[in-house]
Amino acid sequence: MYGDHVGTLGQQVKDQKQFDQINADIAKNKKIADAIYRNAQAIIIQQAADRALSDNQREKERQTDAKTNSDLLAKYDSERLRFRTTKTPGPGNCGGNSSGSTSNTTGDSGTVEVQIPDEIARKLRSLVFDADSLSTDYTLLYNWAHDPNLCPKK
Repeated sequence: MYGDHVGTLGQQVKDQKQFDQINADIAKNKKIADAIYRNAQAIIIQQAADRALSDNQREKERQTDAKTNSDLLAKYDSERLRFRTTKTPGPGNCGGNSSGSTSNTTGDSGTVEVQIPDEIARKLRSLVFDADSLSTDYTLLYNWAHDPNLCPKK
């Protein structure tokens, strides 16, 4: 009875010191993990902010480009499309059956300025506008795909 408890108290003290050391290590590891987590969280938040800033800048550029394209289309829509060609007799090349109108000849050079028919001119302008719009969209997508904020280097 008296001798049964003599060794166990000493063992309990040693065990408690080990438990205290384990708990201290766990607390230290939790602090380290928390710091790593908070740092990673701050990096993710900063990357999201940078990405949003880049996206806003690209959208403003796209809108500016789209407005420029639209303004150019409106400007050129009011102008006539013309080309110079050699004056030849007969139908086809500035002859009687030509669908475009001709303006004054350029004198002795034998060339004439011919206006492209309105329907063809409208389709050509539309084609150019579509190409400019595609170019604007492609530039936007290319810049987005090559944004360093999307795939940061480590």
